[in-house]
Amino acid sequence: MEKCPLIPTLSATRELLKLNMDLYDVLKILEKGFDCTESKRKSGVIERCVKKKNKIFKVVIVKDEWRWSGEKIWTITHVGVL
Repeated sequence: MEKCPLIPTLSATRELLKLNMDLYDVLKILEKGFDCTESKRKSGVIERCVKKKNKIFKVVIVKDEWRWSGEKIWTITHVGVL
């Protein structure tokens, strides 16, 4: 996985707040979690999960770029509990 900034969408930010999580938690899930893709995704979409106690936390990110600068980023599109 290429190192790029992690930028959450507005809905992902709301999901993070609801779960009392932050970007460091997302980074831990991406680094230490397992692949939990349930169905075929477009290229550039990554789903990672980690099990904590009785819950499985899931993060979905998409490879993207800033329109005005062309800088490569990872957009966090979903954070949830399975």
